Amino acid sequence: MFSDDNVCCMHYIQIWQKVKAANQNFTVCEIGATIGRLWREMNDMDKQQYNEDFAVDKVSSIHCVSKKMS
Repeated sequence: MFSDDNVCCMHYIQIWQKVKAANQNFTVCEIGATIGRLWREMNDMDKQQYNEDFAVDKVSSIHCVSKKMS
């Protein structure tokens, strides 16, 4: 449906603070690697929610931009 990279970024943003709080002595790279591993381990059904959220955000953004251009 959408680029896996875009949807993965949404997941990354949403769980960054949770991973950071659980691993306070991790570097930025270690946090990123942990989030990437969590995404790769997630099944397609769990990823579907992120696809749906991304679709809603994308439509809202397009609507907002087209409204400003009118």
